[in-house]
Amino acid sequence: MQNRQGGGVQEIRAGRIAPNRVEGTEGGLVDNLRTALTSRQATLLTEWQVRPAAVLVPFYEHDGQWHLLFTERTHEVEEHKGQVAFPGGGRDPGDSSTVETALREAEEEIGLQRADVAVVGQLDELLTLSRWRVTPVVGVIPHPYDFAVNPRECTCVFGVPLRWLTDPANLEGRRRPSPTDGSELEVYCYREYEGHLLWGVTARIVRMLLDALSQAARPGVHFGPGPCVGPRLESLLTELCL
Repeated sequence: MQNRQGGGVQEIRAGRIAPNRVEGTEGGLVDNLRTALTSRQATLLTEWQVRPAAVLVPFYEHDGQWHLLFTERTHEVEEHKGQVAFPGGGRDPGDSSTVETALREAEEEIGLQRADVAVVGQLDELLTLSRWRVTPVVGVIPHPYDFAVNPRECTCVFGVPLRWLTDPANLEGRRRPSPTDGSELEVYCYREYEGHLLWGVTARIVRMLLDALSQAARPGVHFGPGPCVGPRLESLLTELCL
């Protein structure tokens, strides 16, 4: 081992240090640091701060069929301009829970009153490429409903039949470049429904919901990660009265 002193910093080149020969490891800074490191709870950190958010995944019944409600975002919003989405957004400091975040955002975006939503439960959280940690909150809403769409955030609200969403023929895989390293990532993308393109995180949430429904009908049966994997779910939806 070779040491070279310069500028008050000791440079240590390749070699081995015998642990018992390291001086100054008892008491003072090192002892305090050892105590702090052994008593702390280890966690996983990323190179960026993940922002908490929640979306409402609203069910409603129309003409004997269950539908999911979506919004289409304007080009005036800061992120995800013009995309199909569920109503939702970032968690405010005053929100007591992710459920409150989802209900508050739905009320602000489309005028859906909190008292009119029967919350069913939550799906798994997602980490998005845009650095959001999204909690999908599933709820049932009445139909018809007098929505008050915020024109600064949404161009419209529309519904898609659940049976259409379960058909693998309406789902395809697409690839897009990663914003971090340029590699290609596969994303979910549904075919256009009445001029609306459902893809990305919103499509993934739909897939998570369908998988939860398949689990409710037949434990151990998964809808699958791709457009051609797993059952079509028509029989499962019938069993669930959907």
